[in-house]
Amino acid sequence: MNKVIVAIALVCYIINYPLLTRLYPDVSKDYYVFIEFVNFRNIFFEFILFWTFLLAYRIGDKITKTISSIAVVLISSSLIDKVIFKIHDYLFTDIIIIVVSLLLAIKTYKENE
Repeated sequence: MNKVIVAIALVCYIINYPLLTRLYPDVSKDYYVFIEFVNFRNIFFEFILFWTFLLAYRIGDKITKTISSIAVVLISSSLIDKVIFKIHDYLFTDIIIIVVSLLLAIKTYKENE
């Protein structure tokens, strides 16, 4: 499973630029296309980070799992905001997500003692 996660992250990183230039050919000519391009690229990189931290959680020690659990929750909530709700800014409700991720990290830390 770890090799699959590494492969997914690596393939996403490699196809990043060719895919985005095919999806947005007029990126240098239109401001609104540029904004869409940047938003999609941010989603793409967050997807890669999600898989990377998921791998770190699977193979890491206690501290690595704790930090990775925070990152996985924050990145997944950010991806949900951006992909489903089309929100590309931080909101007041993100504080709740931060608290939940910290509580999950504490739980993860105590489970791995």
